[in-house]
Amino acid sequence: VVAGQVLDVTKFLGEHPGGELAILTFAGKDATEEFNMIHPPDVIGKYAPDSCIGMIGSGGGGGGGAVGGAPAAGGGGGITMAEVAKHTSKSDCWVVVAGQVLDVTKFLGEHPGGELAILTFAGRDATEEFNMIHPPDVIGKYAPDACIGMIGSGGGGGGGAVGGAPAAGGGGGITMAEVAKHTSKSD
Repeated sequence: VVAGQVLDVTKFLGEHPGGELAILTFAGKDATEEFNMIHPPDVIGKYAPDSCIGMIGSGGGGGGGAVGGAPAAGGGGGITMAEVAKHTSKSDCWVVVAGQVLDVTKFLGEHPGGELAILTFAGRDATEEFNMIHPPDVIGKYAPDACIGMIGSGGGGGGGAVGGAPAAGGGGGITMAEVAKHTSKSD
């Protein structure tokens, strides 16, 4: 878990520049604090774009997301910016923050800064502006079900949850109890 995102990094372990142990030490735990001390905000989107399988939440709603070996939302190549650019209305609003594709349609009315602050960046990458205003954990706290995948070149799995499909993690996100079950190199 990093900043509320549940990441399946099984396939990335062997590629991690700091070695497998650096990741395995935090397997099944929230690694946000340690991760943020070492990595820039966009590193997940750049090096492990298909790793986001959902957001931390209380569970329920959809069964806890893609776990137990199920493919991650975002397919083999992530969601393209061309796909994100199609979702620009109040009734279908996606934005990108630090490589995460967020479906914020349901959150628009709850945003403390108003709907227009988000709609201005609908269908676009809002990372720079978002990071100027928000702390790193704000998405996980206030919009835990918004992450539907990561930006990528597409392909592999059709680009993730698109066309109004539900976000990975269902209505309530993935619980830390579920995350804690996944602590080995193969899982």
